[in-house]
Amino acid sequence: MSTHVIEIGKRKFVCGLFWQSLSRPRELRKEAVELAGRINFDLMLLHRDQGVAQAGYAHSEDGALAGMYSLAAAVAAGIARRGAQFDGSRQVPHSWLGAFELPGGKWAYFAMREDAFLPNGDLCASREEVLERLLGDYGLGGWNVVIGEASLEEHGFHNYDAVRLQELLPLTRGRVNVHRQWMLSSVGRKVPWRRLTIGGLTVALLFMAAGFWWWRQREDDRARAIERVRAQLAAKRAEAAVVPHPWPERALPAAFTRACLEHMEFVTAGGWQLEEFACSPGQSAYTWTRGASTVSHLRSVMPDAVVELDGEKASFRREMALGSSTDERLLSSREVLLPLMGKLQGMGLVPTVAAAPPPPPPPQAAASGPPPRPEWQTFSFKVKTAGVPPAEVAQAVSLPGVRLNKLAYRGEEWIMEGVIYAK
Repeated sequence: MSTHVIEIGKRKFVCGLFWQSLSRPRELRKEAVELAGRINFDLMLLHRDQGVAQAGYAHSEDGALAGMYSLAAAVAAGIARRGAQFDGSRQVPHSWLGAFELPGGKWAYFAMREDAFLPNGDLCASREEVLERLLGDYGLGGWNVVIGEASLEEHGFHNYDAVRLQELLPLTRGRVNVHRQWMLSSVGRKVPWRRLTIGGLTVALLFMAAGFWWWRQREDDRARAIERVRAQLAAKRAEAAVVPHPWPERALPAAFTRACLEHMEFVTAGGWQLEEFACSPGQSAYTWTRGASTVSHLRSVMPDAVVELDGEKASFRREMALGSSTDERLLSSREVLLPLMGKLQGMGLVPTVAAAPPPPPPPQAAASGPPPRPEWQTFSFKVKTAGVPPAEVAQAVSLPGVRLNKLAYRGEEWIMEGVIYAK
């Protein structure tokens, strides 16, 4: 793996170490040095976390130097200190993926499984390369959380904690607070290849062959995982692009009208004259004029009424509980508009019907591309009941896709306004 040197907070960090787990607890450094000789690295650091020991390797030919710090180790420490939000609480994750924007436009990517970095889970590359690695590893499953820049949250990861790199690297007077445990040190004198014994060469070749086989397996798994994740994310984006049906959340005309009439209790309140009574989804509202009465008389009956400053008008609103309906199959505009108008005309009423603009797209769909178009048409209608009981008019307009927006009593006449959804 190639390493990259980045300056953050006046400290030089190395990204792109090659990580290997260690198995001899009493001889960690000796084991790490021996392994460095076999795989030909001259810089390393030991990383211990939750009882797991690893060595991270780099090569000075790639620009890394002893005394520089591992960005992966620093980020892991920051995440352990800060924790991450997942599964409903903030806790320390043991298996996580991270992607962070670096100064200069590069991105850093880290993958830690069960408190151990994956061998190639330390990468510095372009945003596109990092995103491809992130999607590929994410598709393998088993991660507690994905941590990183807020701009990546839109990809729909099951647990995502938006965190910037600067939040994980504490600063004091503009410098990152570092620890010796993150520092690369020299392995020692590099052993020339020509002096390796036959046994050493054999071990190195076997190690390289095993590493190549493991790498090919991982690449094949990653390619399949990327396709799976892309398909899942595409399905999520397609689902988000569908404009939700508004009519199932609205009560049917008959239920709306029945609830409204039950709320019409205060036609005269303290001798005040009713100017308008109106129902809309979720509330009913009264408006009175004073006439020959007084504010005191009104307040004695309706203490919560709101009186205007001139004392001549007052209003009162209260919640009106309305249930939902069903997501019925819509009819074509011809199948619903003509019968609706015919029924109302048969009752001696004159409805006004007009085309209405489509609803706005969902915010998440509008932000991801051209706004989707609804799969239905919308029409508004308005009718004065002209003495016909509102319940009868509501029954007449109870057709698939028809909902009421307002029912108002004004000037001794009921006015009904609604919306018609049709294919």
